[in-house]
Amino acid sequence: MSAQNGTASTRKYVTLVSKEGFEFVVLREATLVSPAIRSMLDPERNFLEAQTGRCIFQDISGSVLEYVVQYMHYWYQYKDKEDVPDMDIPVDLCLEVLMAADFLRMDRNGVLVLLLGARLSVWRFVRDQEHHFTTA
Repeated sequence: MSAQNGTASTRKYVTLVSKEGFEFVVLREATLVSPAIRSMLDPERNFLEAQTGRCIFQDISGSVLEYVVQYMHYWYQYKDKEDVPDMDIPVDLCLEVLMAADFLRMDRNGVLVLLLGARLSVWRFVRDQEHHFTTA
């Protein structure tokens, strides 16, 4: 039996689905940054997500879930590293991405890196706007 056809706890990948139906196939280990998803996929809790390996998020848009998934891979890639590059998030999505991260309870597991990246993006936006108004 392949890992993809096993139970959710043995599958190598899980599928995260946005409110519009966009599907993101994500390395299961990368989703562990979210205690909420980890709980959903726990076979002992007997949730449907644990049986299917699919987590549907009716309140998270595809554009926001895309950045959440990028962050999951980012966290997975750099979780044991000290020198971690910033992750940029478009200013217009920062608040929604942070709200999704809060909903997924990612704040305990390194979302500060995400917050700092978002903060830097907002700072750059404000700086650019101030520069635009002072030169106009």
